[in-house]
Amino acid sequence: MVAEHQERGSTGGSNMGEESIQPVKDNIEAQNGGTLIVTMIYAKCSALERIELWNNLEDLSSEMKQPWLIDGDFNVVLNEEEKIGGLLVYPPEYEEFAHCINSCDISDINFK
Repeated sequence: MVAEHQERGSTGGSNMGEESIQPVKDNIEAQNGGTLIVTMIYAKCSALERIELWNNLEDLSSEMKQPWLIDGDFNVVLNEEEKIGGLLVYPPEYEEFAHCINSCDISDINFK
């Protein structure tokens, strides 16, 4: 999933890399002087361990001011329609992820 977040709030000093080993956050300076916050995700396979990631993303989102790009492997689908093969997916897992996406006001740009 590649997602983008609209500009709002303030970035504060939060670095999710210090709170969780799942995401890595960095600032990218554009030639025009603007800043883009980039967070790379490789989420845990365990649904229980991913809850920490969802909480960390929600905390970071509440402090975000600059444009924010989130990319990586969340190890969960956003809904049943995204699932192709493999193990069964349980609604609580993707519902928690969907809640995080909605709470963070980010949107899937459907990169394929």
